[in-house]
Amino acid sequence: MKLNWQTNEIAAIFHVAATWADGQPIADERLAAAVAQPAQEIQRVFATAGVPLAAGWNRLCRAACLHSEPARLVRTALPGPPHHAGPPHHAGPTHHAGDQDLPATGAPPDGDRDMRREIIPWAEALTASVRAARPDLSGELGHRSRPLREQWDARGPGLLHQLRKQTDAPWQRAAADLFLLIPTLGGYGTIDQTQGTVRMEALLANAVPGLPEVVRLAWLVVRLAWHSPTGAGPIFADGGAERRAAIPGDDPDLIREPDRLDEQVVTLAAIPATLAAAEAVELVTFNQETVRQAVTAWLGWGAGPAWQHRAPLAQLAWQWWSAREPNSLWAAQLTSLRRQLAVVTGA
Repeated sequence: MKLNWQTNEIAAIFHVAATWADGQPIADERLAAAVAQPAQEIQRVFATAGVPLAAGWNRLCRAACLHSEPARLVRTALPGPPHHAGPPHHAGPTHHAGDQDLPATGAPPDGDRDMRREIIPWAEALTASVRAARPDLSGELGHRSRPLREQWDARGPGLLHQLRKQTDAPWQRAAADLFLLIPTLGGYGTIDQTQGTVRMEALLANAVPGLPEVVRLAWLVVRLAWHSPTGAGPIFADGGAERRAAIPGDDPDLIREPDRLDEQVVTLAAIPATLAAAEAVELVTFNQETVRQAVTAWLGWGAGPAWQHRAPLAQLAWQWWSAREPNSLWAAQLTSLRRQLAVVTGA
């Protein structure tokens, strides 16, 4: 799979804002101060509109990978009101100094209220505030991208080749866009199968000794590769992806939750598969302890409540990989893991 490396300032800005909005500490005081008021106001609009906060921020972060202009970003990310009985309420920045997937939500309590018009001025304020506080942000992203890119150019092709040898899983993509982010969480990474993108914090050192960041990147890439570009998800032995792709009455304007269990299955299955491939190219030692370290480090912020207790998940991933029949169909192996994961997580 070809990676298109992107150093997108807007994607980095909204990642920092989403981190702040989630209550996570931000070490860079300038960034924390720059995002505080705009992020708080965006939070307020989400809360008033009845939008789950994590879902709303995830949409903004996704759209930030596509659009550099805040107004267009917000209009792309968020649904508008079902109708307008009059001019929408508008709230913008004041003179005060001073931002997985998505649960379904209906129209806001005030059906004529367009939350996008309220959020756009704050999205613009957020972007301007961060640029004023950190005019070097784009340069820092470029600086941070170089070591990881050099590692990927040297080891990535071999890693992906070994990953293909680990399973008969069909690879659904030939290319993906990789958006590197300013680190605020010590190694956050996620994928978007619909957009075909990977978002990853660009660390200058390995978050876990003996577990190179280039291996984390391979884990993200293979998760994306195993998903259909239509967003239907991975293919299971019971045809689950096809069923979910054909749900009648699916409204694209709703902020909705994908099939969480299937996402979790692929996320977890990719960990031992990636580590086994990394051992084949002499990047890691693949054993139960390495699986535990990867589960602990990689299934962090934004991964959802099912990952809160990671010790049994690490044990499950190791036992499932060790007991699987390498010659059996990957779809059947995923289905087996899904059943076991449902028991562990209570899904």
